[in-house]
Amino acid sequence: MGIGAIAKPALVPVQFGILELTPAGRNEVRAVYGGSGLFMALALLVALRQPALRDGILSTVGVALGGMAAGRLVAAVARSTHTHATALAEGLRARGPPIRLAGMPVPF
Repeated sequence: MGIGAIAKPALVPVQFGILELTPAGRNEVRAVYGGSGLFMALALLVALRQPALRDGILSTVGVALGGMAAGRLVAAVARSTHTHATALAEGLRARGPPIRLAGMPVPF
């Protein structure tokens, strides 16, 4: 995927329903899906050859991939509860004064 993202960045977001990329979007796909993926693979190859570095590399790659998985989970929850949160906010707004958190209005 890393090589493909660098060579043909427009093919990556098509998988997610994004049919067109701006130049900045192509750069982002090349960096995030291409460069970081290739360098993670390189790090794993180093871990195979350098036992002294193995634990640190595996921990770092694991945490990075775990962070990506957590981000996907948060996005899925946010997407599924967005309509509920919007309905709740509208209901609260209709019933009283604006909601404030630490003296600041909450933007919903």
